Amino acid sequence: MSCLRSSVSDFWSGQLNETVDQDVIVNPTAGQVPADCRPGLTSTPAFTCQVNDTVYINQSFLTMITEQFGSADIPYALASVVSHEIGHVVQAAVSQPGYDKSGSSDALSRQIEQQADCLSGVWAYSVSVKGRLDTRKFETVAKAVITDVSSNAEIATHGTPDQRAAAILKGLSGGRPQDCGLATFS
Repeated sequence: MSCLRSSVSDFWSGQLNETVDQDVIVNPTAGQVPADCRPGLTSTPAFTCQVNDTVYINQSFLTMITEQFGSADIPYALASVVSHEIGHVVQAAVSQPGYDKSGSSDALSRQIEQQADCLSGVWAYSVSVKGRLDTRKFETVAKAVITDVSSNAEIATHGTPDQRAAAILKGLSGGRPQDCGLATFS
């Protein structure tokens, strides 16, 4: 997990010319999560806490990917989720309009979440041009993960699996942050 976190953080640090670094905590306990973010422990498989810009990956997600994916696809499943969640850290770093208010409406939340999906695709593209990631496999596994975690509540706040896959593809297509509408690159 630390290599993945470093890859995503190093990429975005280079893009923003500032350090984008955060912890990724796997299977967190309630004591490891700020009180304002603890609902994420039971409501979502992975989340970024805006209080401390830390990424949390719940045991439920790890269990799901080990049951749903073969060993060759598990790294892609983890990469799709970690790069999406670090996309939220990037949004915070650039003071993306709406990021701090993303819970105020489902429409705004979908916009912010799909932008994080797009940013995930931008990072994946950057790794693929170095020959370290197969973009087709990333896209396929990411959509499968999204489909597996998409409840009605998730769709309301994040978008449908097809909408989210289109956002990832937008980032994968050219690897340009400005294609995602990120404030710093618009």
